[in-house]
Amino acid sequence: MIRDSWKVKRDIQYLGEAAMASAETATAVASSGGTTVKATNETISQIMSTLDESMSTAAADESSPSDPNPNPVDTEAVAAVPTGTTTDGGEEDGNPQTNKLLILLQEKLPECTNQAKADEFSVSFCYATTKNARKKVTEALFRVPRTRYELIPNYARIVASLSRIYPNMGVVVVESLFKEFYGIFKAKTPLYLENKIKNVRYIGELVKFGVAAPIIAFKVFNLLLTDFTDHSIDMFAALLESCGRYLYVLSFTNQRISGIIDTMQRLRKLKKLDLWKQNILDSAYFTVKPPVNSLKTKKEYT
Repeated sequence: MIRDSWKVKRDIQYLGEAAMASAETATAVASSGGTTVKATNETISQIMSTLDESMSTAAADESSPSDPNPNPVDTEAVAAVPTGTTTDGGEEDGNPQTNKLLILLQEKLPECTNQAKADEFSVSFCYATTKNARKKVTEALFRVPRTRYELIPNYARIVASLSRIYPNMGVVVVESLFKEFYGIFKAKTPLYLENKIKNVRYIGELVKFGVAAPIIAFKVFNLLLTDFTDHSIDMFAALLESCGRYLYVLSFTNQRISGIIDTMQRLRKLKKLDLWKQNILDSAYFTVKPPVNSLKTKKEYT
């Protein structure tokens, strides 16, 4: 408002100077007695009337109170925006697909405790898929609760099912799991054993479903054998129980997994392990190579 008043005063000053110049011109021409005097008088009268109007406008602007809100908000337009939506181009919370995705992630995904529910979740997600939805589901499938081991095979089944349609989802989950394992292995903290076992079991399940390549499991095995102590033994046994039998049956991985098992047996003899570590290694070993039941010959009594 102060700026507008200043502009009006400046215009008044310019008009006053123009009126003075016109008056001097009229005086000079009047001495010649031509018709120009009449035209100049009309011009001066127009300038003076404009000057009077500008002065009255400036006085009215100075006397009026300043507006505390120079940019008023249209309250009717704001009230017309429905609740649960965003006006900055973001994703609408009231979108039916968004609501369906939230139900899938918060209610159905944690309850996928069997194959039927896992397949049902995969089919339901295909009807509510967007780029943002795929990103959220990928993050949710990666973050399995660390104490719910029963969800790992079903989560891996969902990843394998969706990877046939969206191949990038499986790649992201495998890369995230391997990065998490590498961070856990380098940290060497004697805590969070459940999270470590969850990580290697998930990798093993993805190897069995064909989402992760067998080389991922072999990398994990080799890293754990380089530091065969404490939690590394538990993680090795968990991974061997998860995918060891699968790798042993395959023809092109049988030789390599057999070499890893032999290395484990040699390290076990060299290190003085407690009874608990020996039992979990025995359990993992017999999961891969079940003992052959020898037929007992019946004795004939005469």
